[in-house]
Amino acid sequence: MKRIIFLMAIMALAIGQSVHAQIFDSLRVKEDAENHLKEAQNQMNEKTERAMRENAIHRVSKIEKETVKAFNERREMAKDQVEKKKEEFKAKLEAKREEVKTRLEEKREEVKKRLEGIKDSKKRKTAEHLYDALNKVNDRITKHFEKVTDKLTEAVERIEQRADKAAANGQDVAEVRAKIAEAKAAIEAARSSVQTQAGKVYEFQADNAQELKTDIQAERDRLRADLEAVKTSISLARDAAHESLKSLAKIPRVDELEVEDSETEIE
Repeated sequence: MKRIIFLMAIMALAIGQSVHAQIFDSLRVKEDAENHLKEAQNQMNEKTERAMRENAIHRVSKIEKETVKAFNERREMAKDQVEKKKEEFKAKLEAKREEVKTRLEEKREEVKKRLEGIKDSKKRKTAEHLYDALNKVNDRITKHFEKVTDKLTEAVERIEQRADKAAANGQDVAEVRAKIAEAKAAIEAARSSVQTQAGKVYEFQADNAQELKTDIQAERDRLRADLEAVKTSISLARDAAHESLKSLAKIPRVDELEVEDSETEIE
């Protein structure tokens, strides 16, 4: 009897161990399945995130490339416009000077005829010399003013380029652009003054020795006043350009802002 009970106990223990083993195996299979599922999900999430990240980088890169391309196109157009205006201004001045050259020759003959009434040949030659001298001074100084307006135009163009870079980097450049517009208008006004001055001829109307001295002094004063007026317009243009530069300098770290020139550098 005891032996039977002992055998039954052993059988029960064996059955219990077998059931426990089956349960353990079942749990392990379930755990392995869950681990595989999690691993698969993680891999899928990583692939999705990587794809999204690559897509985002591609979109940003594309936007940056388009921004750089648009920036470069705008700058090239601006440079072309500046050069075009300079060439137009130069062409107008050259045409004006050619016109003045013809008028100077005509007026010189008229002055000579009027001076024939003066018996003193020395005074006649002095008057003829002063006629040439006054008009040469006008030509020389207007050419100088022309160069000044060109330099101011180039300076403002560089300021505008830096303002465009600042705008491309998200900076507020409204004030700078307003100052640049004022500077451009002032430069155009100065150019107009230079062009008008380049077309002037200074001559003497006197036909006798008594009036000649007064006439010469009057033309000297007129030339001086005219050149001072042009100089004032140049100064106003220079001041306006300086104001645009001061406005640009208010932008934080403006000298460090850049827009890359090539698409490969962006990538």
